Amino acid sequence: MKQKLLEERLSKLKVDDILTVASLWGIKDEHEQKSRAKRSKKDLVSFIVSNMCVKSNIRRTLASLSEQERYILGIFATNNWSLDTQDLYALGIDESALGIFPYNVFSYDRSYYQRRTESSPKGLLGMLLLIRKRKYGSSGPIIYIVPKEFRKAIKYEFALRYTTMQEIEDAKVTDRRYEGDAILDDLFTLLSFAASGIRLTPARSELPKRTADKITNMLRVKTRDRLDQILDIAHSLNLLTVDSRDGRNVMIATSRVEEFLKKSRAERLKSIFDAAFRHADRLEQMIIQELKSLKSDTWYDRAQFYRLIRNKIFVQHSRDWFVINYAGAISGILSQLMHLGMLEVGKFHEDSYTHEVFRLKPPFYGIRTDEEPLEAERGLIVQPSFEVIALPETSEEVLFMLSRFAELKSQDKVRIYMLTKQALLNAIDNGLELMRIIEFLEREAKTEIPQNVRYTLEDWAKQYGRVELRTGVLLEAEPELLAVIKAKKGDEIEREVSDSSMILKRGVIADLLKEEDCVYLEAKDAIAAAELERVIGDYVIKKLSGCIFVISNEDVDKCREIMKKKGIFPRDLFEQKRAPRKGTRMRDLIEEAIRDEKKIRMIYMSGGYRETERVIAPYNVNDRYVEGYCYLRNERRIFRLDRIKWLEVLDEGDFAVV
Repeated sequence: MKQKLLEERLSKLKVDDILTVASLWGIKDEHEQKSRAKRSKKDLVSFIVSNMCVKSNIRRTLASLSEQERYILGIFATNNWSLDTQDLYALGIDESALGIFPYNVFSYDRSYYQRRTESSPKGLLGMLLLIRKRKYGSSGPIIYIVPKEFRKAIKYEFALRYTTMQEIEDAKVTDRRYEGDAILDDLFTLLSFAASGIRLTPARSELPKRTADKITNMLRVKTRDRLDQILDIAHSLNLLTVDSRDGRNVMIATSRVEEFLKKSRAERLKSIFDAAFRHADRLEQMIIQELKSLKSDTWYDRAQFYRLIRNKIFVQHSRDWFVINYAGAISGILSQLMHLGMLEVGKFHEDSYTHEVFRLKPPFYGIRTDEEPLEAERGLIVQPSFEVIALPETSEEVLFMLSRFAELKSQDKVRIYMLTKQALLNAIDNGLELMRIIEFLEREAKTEIPQNVRYTLEDWAKQYGRVELRTGVLLEAEPELLAVIKAKKGDEIEREVSDSSMILKRGVIADLLKEEDCVYLEAKDAIAAAELERVIGDYVIKKLSGCIFVISNEDVDKCREIMKKKGIFPRDLFEQKRAPRKGTRMRDLIEEAIRDEKKIRMIYMSGGYRETERVIAPYNVNDRYVEGYCYLRNERRIFRLDRIKWLEVLDEGDFAVV
């Protein structure tokens, strides 16, 4: 019959090492002096092992362990009682924390153990609560095993239930930290910048450093980590999307923002909370349920809550559920709740000890704490200096609309916006009409709009479309031939440039007589033409007349961008019928899934051009990519639309998260 693991290990040690292990357990032989002379080594090993397996001795030994050693044993218990060196590395456990194994004579293992002269056995390895061995007998990686003799007692010791958690008096808690709902204010600041669009870097399609710094300086928590956090929140709630404009990717607020801002602040926090934990694993779900069982605005000891969760893990543990680093999971959830204004932390001093404590705030339980205004109040003041002051009572819906055509300059107790020509023309270019802007200011301002502001806005609006961007077919021929074409097919002529040149609309005659496709810009007057030529002169291929400039098709986006930077917003009459982009129907389906919060199943060509079936929860989609949570890889991924070979939108019952 095969020897038990404990006896096997002890029998390979020298007698002095066996007695050292026994002393770590507090096991003493009443006839120790006689035993050295008369008792055989085999009897000594049996005596030591039998005492080590006594439940009372195991409990006493476990009680003497440090918190770190108990935590390590808990990790082993939730991972089938064994781990190899790579598992330790992944879990962040240093091998030195396992202790020192008694000196032994395994020739293949000698280099892995410290010599007896260097240090004596100690820790989990020294007490044989962990055994170190080769995975395949005399070869393979090093593995660490908890002997079977200890497992039942360890699980029982770790699974002691706490019936109640100790409540701590509010007056005794110091060093309190509570962010409130600052996350909502920071999220709104980001959306305000995205209302008119944020141009991303061409190379990596991310926020330019100058823009990121500007937004960060206006946040209530002025760190780049905070900006990254609210970017993730905005994308997960589908409040931001990335679109292509003038050949550049632009991050812009979606139509969902206005619907989101109509909710109460408590409802918005709940939406963020649901998005953050939409894909929570079983451990995170259990932690959240235990948090919800606690009372609102009551202080609790964080370490005691850790022990409560550990006990729940052991009580509910099953063979197919492996929990890794539950303490880290708890810390991560508590940190997220603090950022959401749902949790407050502090310190409780008792005798010479300091305890970290926390308490959950009403919004965590869906309790509304903010008073919503019964009627909207006018909160804007339009100054003759073109400043718009937004008083504290101004609703966020009004502020967001204001952000679409005015630049946010500063925010503290009041927000200050500036009406500028560039911002107004950009808003008109995005489809916002001047009359709607003026009506909005008249409706929301406490006082009348200064006349100079109204007249200036109207003058600025007239600047839009002073240049028109068109396309057609340039035809240059003898005046006689052009006269014949004009007489026969005058309806196909887009513009007569001179006696020997004209631009035709796209049609049968243009296709037959086509000399050169062209994209051209036409200024409405000489002043606009001179300004236009100064801005894009380097890209002009041919100047057909004083007000008409031909550019190449490849330079259209670049010229658009340059003109807008210089305050020239062309009326875009670009009539070229482009072929439908590949994936247009696919994008429509994905947008439908995002809108209805449904998952999609697809066949995707991976990097090695292998077809794989994926199920994802999509967050965002543009002309080239779709971003979503991949259930195959259990993480957030970005997929190229041109690599999706087939997809379908799933109903609620078609896919279950496991």
